[in-house]
Amino acid sequence: QALPPGDKRFDVVPKAFARKGVFWWRAVQMAWMLRLNNATAAEVDLEGYKRELGFKHPIIGVHVRHGDGCLHGRRKQHGCKPLQSYIDEIRTLRDLYGGVNTVFIATDSSTVLADTKQFEPEFKFIYLDMDRAKYNTKDKIESQMSSGKGFDSHDVMISSLRDMLLLGESDYLVTHQASTMSRIALQLAMLRLKHVP
Repeated sequence: QALPPGDKRFDVVPKAFARKGVFWWRAVQMAWMLRLNNATAAEVDLEGYKRELGFKHPIIGVHVRHGDGCLHGRRKQHGCKPLQSYIDEIRTLRDLYGGVNTVFIATDSSTVLADTKQFEPEFKFIYLDMDRAKYNTKDKIESQMSSGKGFDSHDVMISSLRDMLLLGESDYLVTHQASTMSRIALQLAMLRLKHVP
């Protein structure tokens, strides 16, 4: 169990853990902040979703953010990569780590999910069943959530938690690190595995 941060600064590693470094310390802090209360844990139902999806180890986790992420911030400058770019990385992991071919894909794009069909049966793709149309917008999700205009913020948060936690449960990761979800998933996976996946 991660301990609460003893220092108010996010980038200061306590002397007792200095050899583990700032990445590890930030991951510990993030895991501590992401502890789910009983009600949220029951609603997220991570174990139930893992059973339903057939989420079994070893597994490669992939985060492909398109939707509003392609129109704002760093992603706007560089554009969003097509699924093929991620497939090249998935193949590398498969070849390096003994033929792992089950891929959990966390994405806000129904187009990306449709594109996975061209890579089956080479890979078995699993993903959460949810309505992704709400992410296909010119407005940032954060803006929609705060607008109160019929956007179900609670549903978005629960779906995002499920995706992020399942990515964190993956043995190997392909992410883009321009997204907070990708960065947190990497931190959670590193703490669980005790090495960078």
